[in-house]
Amino acid sequence: MRRAALFLVFLVALVVAGAAFVPTAIVDGRLAALTDGTLHLTDASGTLWRGSGTLGDAAGTWRAPLAWRLDPAAALRGTLHVTLLPVGPGSTTRGTLVVHDGGFAATDVSIDLPAAALAALLPPRTTPTLGGTLALAAPTLAVTGGVAQGSLDVRWSGARIVLTDVVADLGTVHLAMAPQGQALVGALSNDGGNLRVEGTLTYRAPALAVDATLTPAPDVPAAVTRALAAAGTPDANGRVRVAWRGNLR
Repeated sequence: MRRAALFLVFLVALVVAGAAFVPTAIVDGRLAALTDGTLHLTDASGTLWRGSGTLGDAAGTWRAPLAWRLDPAAALRGTLHVTLLPVGPGSTTRGTLVVHDGGFAATDVSIDLPAAALAALLPPRTTPTLGGTLALAAPTLAVTGGVAQGSLDVRWSGARIVLTDVVADLGTVHLAMAPQGQALVGALSNDGGNLRVEGTLTYRAPALAVDATLTPAPDVPAAVTRALAAAGTPDANGRVRVAWRGNLR
């Protein structure tokens, strides 16, 4: 949901630029200002109504290609109607985003992002290195007046968490989120890897909370076992319950 909102900010920046063609310097400057320097756009091409570019962070640690089409008739009515387009062969990017007074709606949205893009949203002092790819899918997701409806599914393939000398292999992580009041709540699970994950994730802007049980596999590296012991007291099966709270940037 947060990533979709940031992408919408990017598209608003295109409209604010107000030109038929999309100069990279103008759009990048607007995007950086609107996201406090978190996001940048490079390699922009095309027109305001149909264009493409590469989204990434200021440090250049991750990049994601994007292409879009805007509906001019909707813009005249004061609504931002965006169609996400595939970028290159094999791209699964698609969907429709509509921004209107009081909220936004996403329909049949599918987009892949590097897992490093998620790390850019975490507090700097706790930011690990994240590996793998996030596949986000929202068949329908709408927010009106602060109330959300619909669902958001996340599949994190090749999931890895690296923090100093600790490298945790999580295999493929699954997160299925649904609205509960003004929050998005989802069940966490994974397949494969050397660390079993079971728990919940709750997001209520700007706060993110993770409650999970971590179970090491027999072949887990010793550094991961030590990190688990530092995070909590293992039970008889080696499982450790962890809880994390923080605000997304």
